[in-house]
Amino acid sequence: MIKFLKNNKICLGTLIGILILWELFVTPSLTDIIRELIKEWQNIYPHMIHTLILGVIGLFLSLVLSIVLAIVMDSSKLIKESIYPIIYISQLLPMIVVAPIFVLYFGYTSLPKILLVIVGCFFPITINIMNSLMEVDKRKIDMIRNMGGNKYDVFRYIKFPKAMIGMMAGLKISGTFCLSGALIAEWLGGTKGLGIYMIIAKKSYNYLALYSATLLIVLLSLVIVGVICLIEGIVLKKEARI
Repeated sequence: MIKFLKNNKICLGTLIGILILWELFVTPSLTDIIRELIKEWQNIYPHMIHTLILGVIGLFLSLVLSIVLAIVMDSSKLIKESIYPIIYISQLLPMIVVAPIFVLYFGYTSLPKILLVIVGCFFPITINIMNSLMEVDKRKIDMIRNMGGNKYDVFRYIKFPKAMIGMMAGLKISGTFCLSGALIAEWLGGTKGLGIYMIIAKKSYNYLALYSATLLIVLLSLVIVGVICLIEGIVLKKEARI
């Protein structure tokens, strides 16, 4: 994330300019929101942890699901032609529409919230992995086979490095809105989470608390993406050495 900001000074300058304009001309000001966040930290912290855990668990499970789907579809053209369109169709329904159905079937537990995160996150990861696998140079595969390599060798030395690039790209996209699925599910019912905190703040007309929760969600999403970028740098660098 720091490297990205260093390489995008214009973007950083624009962001700083927007924050300055917000502080000067928008009500409530950014400093008021930050003060409210600090003041309400003890109250908002348990809700933050609950939403963060749901988001991270859902993101991890969506990663596992995406890897399994990508490997299965890559292994069989018939399976790919059968599943690939369904994956696209699954994204036609907005999460706010799917959420009540999950709650209806699974109740007000953590399960429907995690499922909603998975539904929102697995698509970018799966599609990016599949696109990377489809971009593999066929000549390299033929070269491995001509040298006596088997399917495992083709996957390990040709497909796996490509898939890692696509996986990390999709993971960064999913990381930006994994908390959104948890929030939407929490809005439909529950006792804890930033979604519940925002509903309470709205009903009590505490708009500073509402803004502070929104700011916290943005910061948490940035942290998640930053961690993914850090992992990406380590993993891809290690893979390049191999």
